[in-house]
Amino acid sequence: MVNLVINRTFDGYMTEIETIYGQLEKILDIKIEPAPDEWDRLFNVDFYIKINDKYIGLQIKPVNEGIQLPEIYKERAIQEETHQKIH
Repeated sequence: MVNLVINRTFDGYMTEIETIYGQLEKILDIKIEPAPDEWDRLFNVDFYIKINDKYIGLQIKPVNEGIQLPEIYKERAIQEETHQKIH
């Protein structure tokens, strides 16, 4: 069980990296930075884009067959609440 959790966590981390640095950064042609741990804990922000003195926070979630629709809406509500704190 522990091995499964570690493997899934690592897979999720690698997906984030590939999505941000391998795709999104190239598409947008803008530097994307990893968020500080504090931002991740307080605001659910994994990465950010800095524009002048403002920030755009990014949260990356994997899409897979195991996630049910009610879980997605629940997660979205949690994310929305924490994202409001960053303003």
